[in-house]
Amino acid sequence: QPHSFLAVDYGKKEITVIKPGKELDANSMPQEEIISSCYLHQDALEMELADFVKNVRNRTQPMVSGREGRLALAVAQEIMAKIKEHVAAHPQLFNV
Repeated sequence: QPHSFLAVDYGKKEITVIKPGKELDANSMPQEEIISSCYLHQDALEMELADFVKNVRNRTQPMVSGREGRLALAVAQEIMAKIKEHVAAHPQLFNV
């Protein structure tokens, strides 16, 4: 969303969204609205690995196919490339 900041911490399993609120502060600036969520249930990577091991042992079909895995990897690589482009274009924002 425009004028919003989204942070995802996979280690802590937290998502934080910061966006301008509707109310103004004493300087007529929008107050920040901060929304945080924590997801403490099972780790996604751990679930995928457990499913893989189970399917190898039982010779069954995995939850995620190889094709779907490749597509997810392509999306992740594209996201990483866009992040690198953004950092390179705005080094002053990242102390680079």
